[in-house]
Amino acid sequence: MKKILFALFCFLSIVSHSQVRKDGIEFQVGKSWSDILAKAKTENKYVFVDCYTTWCGPCKWIAANVFTDKEVGNFFKSNFISLSAQMDKTAKDNEVIKAFYADADSLSSKYNINAYPTFLFFNSNGELVHRFCGTPEKKEFLANVDNALHTETQYYSLKQDFIKNIKDSNYLKKMLYAAKLADDDTKEYFKAYISTQASMFTLNNVELLKEFTKSTKDSGFNVIFNNEAAFDKIAGMGEANKLLVSLIYNFGNLKSEKIELIKKEYPTKAKEVIAKAKVLNFYYLGDWKAFVPALSDYLKSFGKNNFPNQFNEPNTLNTFAWEVFENNGDKKLLQIALRWSKKSLEGKESNNWARIDTYANILYRLGKIKEALEMETKLLSFEDEEAKDTALKTIDKMKKGEKTWIK
Repeated sequence: MKKILFALFCFLSIVSHSQVRKDGIEFQVGKSWSDILAKAKTENKYVFVDCYTTWCGPCKWIAANVFTDKEVGNFFKSNFISLSAQMDKTAKDNEVIKAFYADADSLSSKYNINAYPTFLFFNSNGELVHRFCGTPEKKEFLANVDNALHTETQYYSLKQDFIKNIKDSNYLKKMLYAAKLADDDTKEYFKAYISTQASMFTLNNVELLKEFTKSTKDSGFNVIFNNEAAFDKIAGMGEANKLLVSLIYNFGNLKSEKIELIKKEYPTKAKEVIAKAKVLNFYYLGDWKAFVPALSDYLKSFGKNNFPNQFNEPNTLNTFAWEVFENNGDKKLLQIALRWSKKSLEGKESNNWARIDTYANILYRLGKIKEALEMETKLLSFEDEEAKDTALKTIDKMKKGEKTWIK
């Protein structure tokens, strides 16, 4: 009996991610890549490859919530030979997965798979015709998959039409989102799109600038850099500066040579970029005695009148305040963290339970126990069960005089 159970366990392990399900996608198990292509050729079907890794949470989500659906299963059964390919290697891999290692490495290298899950689609001749990434819900997933069945919507067919449509803004916008979905480079398409526009400072185009400008090398960067006032008129005061500083900061590791280059290339932004780098460096090092004054100086210099930047947003202020509270007992530093926490609760954020909890805990560590208990008790009236549970546990510790922090 034990042997039978052990054999059953081994079988279930083999098909753990890509198991054959009654109502879902029927993935092929134990076949090589050449076997899959041959089967597709014989049955005149497309090939679907789910490229996943064992550590990928989104991969597990879509496998459990979309691949198991009956409608999805029927659609794939009619149109595809399906393969679920593990792209990483672990000590727990069974013999079937190990046998596919070489094919998985080949697929990853040949088709430049860097994001998970990535979905590849091949025609019956084994030619890659379509791809997309991510974890859409069933309806969107099926719509994206359906694009693989039609030449006019297949990603690689659309891509081949780039030159002849280089001045067609509708085509270019479509390609931008198709390339993004495929985890492909969007730079060329966006550069071409910008050249078709009389102005990039419409509501739609500013949204595109924000979405597709990811580095100082992107075409959108200079558009924003040279037109901050026009960008802010649409996006809001200070939004251009916030985005530019973030992009310049990501220009590279801020070693001395990079700092000098930033000063030369972006003199009007260099001071803030370097100050930001200083703050984050101390934060990641956990050097709270240096971090707190560095952030205070940054907010004083670059956060006046609620001028937007990465650090004076409520979520960020709350995170920084909590980190200082948990890891530092210096009263002067805690007083500063308390001010950050209080600012994170201004206006519409006043009923955010996590930020109220932060404020109460800092008060408690400062020895203001009565005020801390009053603040934490507010959470008991919240409908959120997590808020209530957190409050009950924290109040109990406060009344007992126990630590609510790490260090």
